[in-house]
Amino acid sequence: MTKVGLAVHRTFHSLHTRNFRLFFLGQAVSVTGTWMQAVAAAWLVLQLTGSGVALGIETALTFAPILFIGGWAGGMADRHDKRTILIATQIAFSRSRSGERSRPAWSSCGWCTPCRSSRAS
Repeated sequence: MTKVGLAVHRTFHSLHTRNFRLFFLGQAVSVTGTWMQAVAAAWLVLQLTGSGVALGIETALTFAPILFIGGWAGGMADRHDKRTILIATQIAFSRSRSGERSRPAWSSCGWCTPCRSSRAS
Protein backbone atom coordinates (compact mmCIF):
# COMPACT_ATOMS: atom_id res chain seq x y z
CA MET A 1 0.00 0.00 0.00
CA THR A 2 1.32 3.44 -0.87
CA LYS A 3 1.72 6.25 1.64
CA VAL A 4 -1.32 8.02 0.21
CA GLY A 5 -3.43 4.86 0.37
CA LEU A 6 -2.37 4.25 3.96
CA ALA A 7 -3.21 7.84 4.92
CA VAL A 8 -6.66 7.57 3.30
CA HIS A 9 -7.29 4.26 5.07
CA ARG A 10 -6.34 5.72 8.45
CA THR A 11 -8.41 8.86 7.82
CA PHE A 12 -11.63 7.01 7.04
CA HIS A 13 -11.15 3.95 9.23
CA SER A 14 -13.67 5.24 11.76
CA LEU A 15 -16.39 5.09 9.09
CA HIS A 16 -16.22 1.28 9.26
CA THR A 17 -18.26 1.48 12.47
CA ARG A 18 -22.01 1.70 11.80
CA ASN A 19 -22.82 3.92 14.80
CA PHE A 20 -20.16 6.44 13.84
CA ARG A 21 -21.44 6.53 10.25
CA LEU A 22 -24.95 7.26 11.54
CA PHE A 23 -23.61 9.95 13.87
CA PHE A 24 -21.47 11.49 11.13
CA LEU A 25 -24.34 11.66 8.64
CA GLY A 26 -26.71 13.07 11.26
CA GLN A 27 -24.21 15.75 12.21
CA ALA A 28 -23.65 16.60 8.55
CA VAL A 29 -27.39 17.16 8.09
CA SER A 30 -27.65 19.13 11.36
CA VAL A 31 -24.71 21.43 10.63
CA THR A 32 -25.94 22.03 7.09
CA GLY A 33 -29.34 23.09 8.43
CA THR A 34 -27.77 25.32 11.06
CA TRP A 35 -25.66 27.17 8.51
CA MET A 36 -28.59 27.45 6.10
CA GLN A 37 -30.61 29.08 8.87
CA ALA A 38 -27.78 31.45 9.81
CA VAL A 39 -27.34 32.55 6.20
CA ALA A 40 -31.11 32.93 5.72
CA ALA A 41 -31.43 35.02 8.90
CA ALA A 42 -28.54 37.27 7.85
CA TRP A 43 -29.97 37.64 4.37
CA LEU A 44 -33.40 38.45 5.79
CA VAL A 45 -31.95 41.16 8.04
CA LEU A 46 -30.10 42.65 5.10
CA GLN A 47 -33.20 42.55 2.90
CA LEU A 48 -35.45 44.10 5.57
CA THR A 49 -33.09 46.83 6.69
CA GLY A 50 -30.44 47.28 4.02
CA SER A 51 -28.15 48.13 6.93
CA GLY A 52 -24.68 46.73 7.42
CA VAL A 53 -24.90 47.61 11.12
CA ALA A 54 -28.03 45.50 11.57
CA LEU A 55 -26.36 42.67 9.69
CA GLY A 56 -23.32 42.93 11.97
CA ILE A 57 -25.50 42.86 15.09
CA GLU A 58 -27.35 39.79 13.81
CA THR A 59 -24.09 38.01 13.04
CA ALA A 60 -22.62 38.93 16.43
CA LEU A 61 -25.71 37.58 18.18
CA THR A 62 -25.44 34.37 16.16
CA PHE A 63 -21.93 33.63 17.42
CA ALA A 64 -22.08 35.19 20.90
CA PRO A 65 -23.15 31.95 22.67
CA ILE A 66 -20.19 30.09 21.20
CA LEU A 67 -17.83 32.81 22.33
CA PHE A 68 -19.13 33.14 25.87
CA ILE A 69 -20.20 29.57 26.69
CA GLY A 70 -17.62 27.60 24.68
CA GLY A 71 -14.93 27.40 27.37
CA TRP A 72 -17.37 26.38 30.10
CA ALA A 73 -19.01 23.81 27.82
CA GLY A 74 -15.61 22.34 26.98
CA GLY A 75 -14.90 21.87 30.67
CA MET A 76 -18.27 20.16 31.11
CA ALA A 77 -17.55 17.85 28.17
CA ASP A 78 -14.25 16.83 29.75
CA ARG A 79 -15.84 16.01 33.12
CA HIS A 80 -19.13 14.31 32.18
CA ASP A 81 -20.44 11.52 29.97
CA LYS A 82 -20.25 12.74 26.39
CA ARG A 83 -23.20 10.67 25.19
CA THR A 84 -25.52 12.18 27.81
CA ILE A 85 -24.33 15.70 27.00
CA LEU A 86 -24.78 15.11 23.27
CA ILE A 87 -28.33 13.83 23.70
CA ALA A 88 -29.27 16.70 26.04
CA THR A 89 -27.86 19.38 23.75
CA GLN A 90 -29.53 17.94 20.64
CA ILE A 91 -32.90 17.79 22.44
CA ALA A 92 -32.50 21.39 23.62
CA PHE A 93 -31.47 22.48 20.13
CA SER A 94 -34.45 20.77 18.47
CA ARG A 95 -36.85 22.31 21.00
CA SER A 96 -35.50 25.80 20.36
CA ARG A 97 -35.91 25.27 16.62
CA SER A 98 -39.43 23.88 16.89
CA GLY A 99 -40.46 27.01 18.81
CA GLU A 100 -39.40 29.14 15.86
CA ARG A 101 -41.80 27.38 13.54
CA SER A 102 -44.75 28.44 15.66
CA ARG A 103 -43.94 32.17 15.45
CA PRO A 104 -45.66 34.54 13.03
CA ALA A 105 -43.86 35.44 9.81
CA TRP A 106 -40.58 37.31 10.35
CA SER A 107 -41.29 39.93 7.73
CA SER A 108 -44.11 41.37 9.81
CA CYS A 109 -41.93 41.65 12.92
CA GLY A 110 -38.92 43.59 11.62
CA TRP A 111 -35.29 42.64 11.92
CA CYS A 112 -35.20 42.01 15.69
CA THR A 113 -36.97 38.64 15.46
CA PRO A 114 -34.20 36.98 13.40
CA CYS A 115 -31.65 38.39 15.84
CA ARG A 116 -33.47 36.83 18.80
CA SER A 117 -33.75 33.48 17.03
CA SER A 118 -30.04 33.53 16.18
CA ARG A 119 -29.18 34.21 19.80
CA ALA A 120 -31.31 31.22 20.91
CA SER A 121 -29.23 28.73 18.95
